[in-house]
Amino acid sequence: MTEQLQQDAAKLLNETFGKKLESGESIRLEVENNGQEVMLRAYVGTLQRAHFFELKTTPTEADDPEELVLLLIDFLGPSLNTFFRQDRRGGFSLAFTKREFEGTTLWVRQEYRDFEAERMADELLAADAKKLI
Repeated sequence: MTEQLQQDAAKLLNETFGKKLESGESIRLEVENNGQEVMLRAYVGTLQRAHFFELKTTPTEADDPEELVLLLIDFLGPSLNTFFRQDRRGGFSLAFTKREFEGTTLWVRQEYRDFEAERMADELLAADAKKLI
């Protein structure tokens, strides 16, 4: 997926759900295609804390990876609508769950991430590891 298409999709999602976002929040997208899976990661929140949605599918030889990304985005839109309509309580489980969408098998999951707390924990663990050496 081209960087421009990824940015356009993020812009559209931000425009669509902008009224549901709190001050300083946005929707960010990351796309990965490693040949084995096409993956979409969506972050709803700030750079410090965000609800993290991960969607993936396995392409066949006949599949166009860019079309699969668009399919994942099409699935994400209504999922975000439900998420916001349920006051951010709705969504997917922490473990990947199988979903069928427009004849394609998707795997989806969601979690809340506090990136600042994770960074601090990593620093603490690294400092403790140095003490053990």
